[in-house]
Amino acid sequence: MVQERARVLVRLEGIGWDSGFYFARLIIPQWSVDKEIRLPVTRIPDELRHDLQGGQRFIAIANLAATVPWELRLHFLGKAPDPDPEDGLA
Repeated sequence: MVQERARVLVRLEGIGWDSGFYFARLIIPQWSVDKEIRLPVTRIPDELRHDLQGGQRFIAIANLAATVPWELRLHFLGKAPDPDPEDGLA
């Protein structure tokens, strides 16, 4: 599989609990706007993990050539800046 790596926006939809583990419910719009990805919370760096809540956005590097969620590889870079209400994009 080709590793088309790109800088992406990751949206945290929420935190869930399943089989004794917490997982993050994520959307990566550049990969799929409607496929939710479940990722163990432990895969999110400690410095980003301390106050996770739905609606947060992060910047990450992801392999966008993945065809199914379990092929995705994410490398979190940090929190995304808040939208600027003055830039006409928010």
